Amino acid sequence: MHDEPLLVKIGKGGLSYSKPTPTGDVFVLHFNAAPRGNDEALAFADFRKDALQSRLDLEVTLHTLQKALAASSLIKCGKVWCSLHFPLAKAPHVARVFAEHLIAKIQ
Repeated sequence: MHDEPLLVKIGKGGLSYSKPTPTGDVFVLHFNAAPRGNDEALAFADFRKDALQSRLDLEVTLHTLQKALAASSLIKCGKVWCSLHFPLAKAPHVARVFAEHLIAKIQ
């Protein structure tokens, strides 16, 4: 995610990324490539729909992200959060997908 100017906050559960915009900082996603719970092969990322829906076409973005991530990493959305659990070995690929199809699109 090094090609975008992002603010990074280190938390207990991983890294939170925000993107500076002309109208203020926008929370983009939380990314944790460290083992999740007792499953040392599982990582996760999540983002808030309400933080992004006014900045991009969320339905198109979700479809594009899912297509780029493939079936092995399904995005699940609730009322507020969209979450993705993925194999830890795919963390670099997942980060590239988020950088290209989510972070770069936020204005």
